Amino acid sequence: MVAPPLALQTTKLMVSVPRLKCRNCGRVLQAATPNVVPGCNYTRAFARLVVSLRPMMTIKDIAMYLGVSESMIRGIDKRYLKRNFGRPKLKRLKVLAIDEIYIGKAKKFLTIVIDWTTGAIVFVGEGKGEKALKSFWKRLQGSGAKIEAVATDMSSAYFAAVQKNLPNAKLVFDRFHIVKLMNEKLDQLRREVQNEADTMQKKTIKGLRWLLLKHSDNLDPERNEAQRLQEALELNRFHDLFGE
Repeated sequence: MVAPPLALQTTKLMVSVPRLKCRNCGRVLQAATPNVVPGCNYTRAFARLVVSLRPMMTIKDIAMYLGVSESMIRGIDKRYLKRNFGRPKLKRLKVLAIDEIYIGKAKKFLTIVIDWTTGAIVFVGEGKGEKALKSFWKRLQGSGAKIEAVATDMSSAYFAAVQKNLPNAKLVFDRFHIVKLMNEKLDQLRREVQNEADTMQKKTIKGLRWLLLKHSDNLDPERNEAQRLQEALELNRFHDLFGE
């Protein structure tokens, strides 16, 4: 049994835990040990010490300082986070943000719901789309929260889910996805204009060198030199604006 260290020395306790047998069902269980985390080989005081060190040190550093494994420190940290933040209260929520994140080939996507005011994550669902939020809507309805607005991307699944479960809330498309979509459309337009200009340039560039050297009074109207010169100047202006 691991306990808080004395000075810089790791403290280990040898504890005899009695076993109890139930006369009705015949099961054999260990008796509850005071000040020991159930099912773990460390004391409650040791767990409190780890939690107090966590904001200042990494898991690896804490494990080296206390002389235990990193998996034990990570397990204590997870238990603490789950107990205190596993099911956050939803009653005071007013503005939500919904999005999905990619976490790898195994589980692929997680859908997260964020309290937009504080930035805290209030729900994590496996997958993406309406099904991933099913349990969240039930909790939200039972909490009595009054949601004023919800920010999502432009996914039709999230749009439909918000309209169905929060019909009175304002639906807002988040700025990141709007800017991203506009940039994609501008890039597409630029490429189309560039291709069109390249096609025009092939027709305009022939004999352009001598045409640029001519005085405007000497341009031949029968050969449409004034029009070709204007096209060349427009191409030059295009490259100044959209050139790569």
